This record gives sequence, C-alpha cells and structure tokens, in this order.
Amino acid sequence: MDDILRTHLSLSTKINFLVNRSINTNYCNLPRHCYLCLADSKTKLSICEPCLRDLPWNLTYCLRCALPTSSLIPDCAACRTHSSKLDTVRACFHYGFPIAQLLHRYKYQHRRDAGKICANLADLYWQLLNTSLNLETINQVDVILPIPQSRNKWKQRGFSQTETLSKAIGKRSGIPVHSRWLSMDNRARPNQAALSRKDRIKNLKEAFTVKDRVAEQLNGLNVLLVDDVMTTGATLESVGMLLKQMNVAKVSAFCLARTPPPKL
Repeated sequence: MDDILRTHLSLSTKINFLVNRSINTNYCNLPRHCYLCLADSKTKLSICEPCLRDLPWNLTYCLRCALPTSSLIPDCAACRTHSSKLDTVRACFHYGFPIAQLLHRYKYQHRRDAGKICANLADLYWQLLNTSLNLETINQVDVILPIPQSRNKWKQRGFSQTETLSKAIGKRSGIPVHSRWLSMDNRARPNQAALSRKDRIKNLKEAFTVKDRVAEQLNGLNVLLVDDVMTTGATLESVGMLLKQMNVAKVSAFCLARTPPPKL
C-alpha cells in the first residue's frame, strides 16, 4: 500500500495517457464530432480532447471503496467504520455532469449512442488501471459478473447497462463475462435513492441469487462485479456477501461513476 501511494504519478500524466489512448484506440461506429460540444474530434470515441480532459475523472480516491478524495488514501472514514465484503473498488468518474446525463440518456431515453460512449470511457479507464502508470490495479480477475436487474426493468429497457459496460471491459481484457450467473428477483421494493445505507442493505436482503449450476464454479475465483453507479455501495455489498458465501476468493468492483455516500 505504501508503495502505491509513493509511486502515484501526477494527474496530468494520467490525463495525457487517457487522451492519447482515446486518439489511438479504434472505437468504431461513432461519429467524429464531439457528443458533448459538437466540435470536430480527433479522438475516436466521440468526445473531443478538451471535453475529455474536463471529464470528472476519479483519479484520487480511497483505495478500498473508490470514494473521491483529494489524494490517494488507503482507506476513508467510512471504510474504517464499516466492514466490507468487497476487496477493492474502482470507479472511472465522479458522478456528475456530464456523466450523469450520459447515463440518463442511455438508461431512460434508450439512447444507444450514449451507452456506447459510456462503455468506451469505461474501457479507456480500464486501460489506465492496467498500465505501469497505476500500481493500484484491482486484483487479478478470473470472471466478470454484471450486477443484474429485475425482469421488469429488463422488459422496460430491453438492455442491461451493466452488461454493456462488462462486455467492453471483457473485450479489452479477454476476461470472460457471465451475464446470467447472477439474478435479481422481481419483488417490488422501495426506491433505493430515498433510503439510507442501512436501509438500502435491508431493502436488498435476499434480492440476488447465484444460479445453482454455477455455484461450484465460483469456488476459489477472483470475481469482478460491474455496476454503473456506486452511491452507498449497498448493492455491491449485497452481491459481495452472497459471493463470499460461495467461497469466492476475492470480490472486486468496477463502476462507471462514484458518488459521495449520503448522510446516514
């Protein structure tokens, strides 16, 4: 941990890496103008270089829960207060403009172009995590599991945003993605956004299950959970607890965006 903190490079170095990769990585089937400001874009993911530099990248954070902080820290006050079933968490962005708007367009307006951009940004951040620029790389991963949604939400949207993000990371890394190993029941529950962390965890009790046929396959694996937004971490914690009961060796999490937890 001390080595990670000592060797952490400047933010400008990491931003330059992200911009250079966006120019040199071949993201196909996207327009060559900026999705955010409509200017011509030299990058290949439909966000121009100035906008890309201005995105709310999460480059200084708590190494355990990815909470945005002023500098890299081994653990934050929340992590010291609450025990966690998650071994590490990484998040690409602070949840805010324009990431919140991109996700909203994808999830609620069914804008697949916004979804492609979100997936490509996740892929870009994954490339950063797995280079010598970042020694705080997440644990070696055997399998990627998207956080599932209920059947009702699937019917409403026709897609899973977490599966979209997972496939982008799986394609880049070569790590297998299993979208059907986890499932979520279809019971009606209070909206998570209005609940405290404690109530969110209670609200999700027994919401997730592992398919019987894959329970044995999880034994001893290092698993990466993928979600779109992490707020209190209740969803990821619920799934992490379930996986640890299946004798999973390590549970890491990767999210597109991370918000500060609400006051308890």
